[in-house]
Amino acid sequence: MLAYKIFVRPVLEYCSSVWSPHLLKDIDAVEQVQRYFTRRLNGLNCYSYPDRLKLLNLEPLEIRRVKSDLFMYFKILNNLVAIPAENLFMPIKNNYIVTRGHNFKLTKKLCQTDQFVNSFANRSVNVWNSLDTNIVNAMSLNVFKSLVNKLDLNNFTRGRALVS
Repeated sequence: MLAYKIFVRPVLEYCSSVWSPHLLKDIDAVEQVQRYFTRRLNGLNCYSYPDRLKLLNLEPLEIRRVKSDLFMYFKILNNLVAIPAENLFMPIKNNYIVTRGHNFKLTKKLCQTDQFVNSFANRSVNVWNSLDTNIVNAMSLNVFKSLVNKLDLNNFTRGRALVS
């Protein structure tokens, strides 16, 4: 397990904010690497993939990519990286529209082609907007990460990772 976490998973997650797959076949293909590895572990081949994930205390890779996107959103919106937020995101400025939730809600950009519909700036906006105020207003990135790690993000996944 340690070898997988050190050598394989970082390769699968490197720059996932840039390349994260959106086609179901691609999501499942990336997940298949972890599925294959966990099946090969001694004594775990008789369990289903969701059960193996629970036994090994792992998350599906798709959920890890969603969390990675949220962490990058937080960094950008709080000026922790040198990427201007106004180049990527369109905040909702009309106070009449924001009646629930936090004040950092974002709007999806209108896209003329499918090329940008699943881009980094658009694909996790719904997840970001669904976060509680106390999570978005976290005092630091570490606090934000710990709060996001407690959330159940299965509603925002499209892949079949949790299907046996």
